[in-house]
Amino acid sequence: MAKQEITCDDILKDLRNKQYKPIYYLMGEEPYYIDLISNYIAQNVLSESEKEFNQTVVYGSDIDIATVINAAKRYPMMSEYQVVIVKEAQTIKNMEELSFYLQKPLNSTILVICHKHGVLDRRKKLTAEIEKTGVLFESKKIKEAQLPAFITSYMKRKGIDVEPKSAAMLSDFIGTDLSRLVGEMEKLIITLPASQKRITPELIERDVKLFKEANCNYIRTSHYSPSEYFLDVCDREGIYVEDELGLAFIAKNTDFTQRDPGETERFFSHFREAMARDYSHPCVLIWSLCNESFGGYNFDQLNRLVHETDPTRLTKFSYPMTIVGYYFETPSGESPETTMKLDNLSVNNLVVS
Repeated sequence: MAKQEITCDDILKDLRNKQYKPIYYLMGEEPYYIDLISNYIAQNVLSESEKEFNQTVVYGSDIDIATVINAAKRYPMMSEYQVVIVKEAQTIKNMEELSFYLQKPLNSTILVICHKHGVLDRRKKLTAEIEKTGVLFESKKIKEAQLPAFITSYMKRKGIDVEPKSAAMLSDFIGTDLSRLVGEMEKLIITLPASQKRITPELIERDVKLFKEANCNYIRTSHYSPSEYFLDVCDREGIYVEDELGLAFIAKNTDFTQRDPGETERFFSHFREAMARDYSHPCVLIWSLCNESFGGYNFDQLNRLVHETDPTRLTKFSYPMTIVGYYFETPSGESPETTMKLDNLSVNNLVVS
């Protein structure tokens, strides 16, 4: 009989009951569940006073496996537990060396490894050591057919009913990126009147009309793609739309996404999905490539693709805080001189030519 895989709900249930494991290895193609579990541990295991000395968050691009092991071997200070969270662990080399620590881990350490966009080789010794000692969780992409049920279930936990058409609209325009999907649902919840506990397509139309009544004729859809119904209403009401892709907050030192040619296709996929669905909407005036991100090779290539695919529309790049240090470069990072020709650049949402 095949071993039943542990679910995100199983893990969260044990965490709420304060049943902790020495290690949580969270891996897979769906970042949402990895973030959900790691954030719960970060926010709930230790008190605020305990976190100051006993909670450590590191990034795989800045450390090696020896640093992780040394951090895990420390004893907590005036606390029952210490928490060590390793984000972007997929960039750490020689991860298999962690198996030596797991042969005799500290029960006072809760080690959380966040390995996104990939999985461990289950044939290796490390996976067996993790399963023996703690939790090995694979966060899998949800199937499109499961999205309406996910939306309905999420909203129900928030005390909100969702009409089937509204759930279908959300799943159609966002797709299987659960982090974006949850962000969009949270925005809808915030806009609901206190007395209303049901999301309908009419709510989307109401929002557009409120913009028009306020003499606003231009909407930037940061930081998530708009629903197609929203674009239909903007077409009808004469509202221009800056259609923003789901790329946001990509830091300057996030080399593995910005400069890695192997990641270029993932950047392209955001635009291709938006292009396939939104191209025929006359309200779409500008393609916004991202929100508050530093430039890099993949953004350069993305901008080229957008102009080659749709030469009729402008492109825009929202850059954080200041133009100083603004750069686009080769994968090696050797050339600071940009070859990227943007139609305009947004600095903290102010457009400059």
